[in-house]
Amino acid sequence: MVYMENPYSEVYISPNGILGFGDRLPDAVVPLQRLNKSAIAPFYAPASEGTVYYRATSSDRALLRRLTDYIHKTFADSSDFQTLQAMVITWDGVQNKEQDGGATFQLALASDGMTTYALMQFLTLPWSASEGIYAQSGFAMPDGRYQSNTNSGGPDVKELAR
Repeated sequence: MVYMENPYSEVYISPNGILGFGDRLPDAVVPLQRLNKSAIAPFYAPASEGTVYYRATSSDRALLRRLTDYIHKTFADSSDFQTLQAMVITWDGVQNKEQDGGATFQLALASDGMTTYALMQFLTLPWSASEGIYAQSGFAMPDGRYQSNTNSGGPDVKELAR
């Protein structure tokens, strides 16, 4: 999978709501700006339980077509893009340490081998913090660059589900 123009043959899925490329992620949750690793964080916070499902495919033509169609409708500069490989990760019923309810969210990666789109979907986000740490949503790079999504790291992060 290509991430930020770099190809990776390994990904690491954390129950804490983050996907890492190439290198294993730390067990402890750290701020995205200090992570210094290639990672995508849909909803990154200390988790106590929940289930993570994932699948990677280059042969499920229906899924590849749906992702391509969605990307064409969403991103104006994507008319030449065709999904050749995809990875879908679903975090289901993820509890914060305080047990405030299960969060369910998904990350879909669609790649043509050169460009990758990251699509995040949030079904339920009943909590915004775990152990006093607000959930983060965004992208991190190994050189320290990062991009946070709206409301990341604050009490309104759970509004991503709206």
